[in-house]
Amino acid sequence: MPLELINFVYDSIANSVHENGLYDGIKALLGVSFGQFLGYVKNNEQNKFQERFLELLESNEELKNKLMALKVTTGDNVHGDKITVNGDKSIGKIGSIGTLHIS
Repeated sequence: MPLELINFVYDSIANSVHENGLYDGIKALLGVSFGQFLGYVKNNEQNKFQERFLELLESNEELKNKLMALKVTTGDNVHGDKITVNGDKSIGKIGSIGTLHIS
């Protein structure tokens, strides 16, 4: 599961645009670490990204759980600052100060 989650985050950063709900959700969850991981993506250093991200996940169970929750909300489920499941049930919201709230 960790490699699947790592690849999800890598691909989401690489393929998303700034101010996209998914991109911003990941950015909010990673906090100050986001810049480091964005650098790995921009420099096409996927192996280094995977190594460092695995270390982060192993040391932060809460982050891992929140990223797994975000993973199930890909595609059309991210609408601006709201995250939904099955089109209508809201499971979270990205706050104005960059905090992801998973309910």
